[in-house]
Amino acid sequence: MVTESTGRVMAVVASTVLASCEAEAGTHNNSTRIIA
Repeated sequence: MVTESTGRVMAVVASTVLASCEAEAGTHNNSTRIIA
């Protein structure tokens, strides 16, 4: 089944979106970006 890889892709996309939103907001959460 492809459920596991799909979940990983969605997690990566979600973390990337969150990181870009934080960058636009000007917050200083560098740890979040490094994890993403």
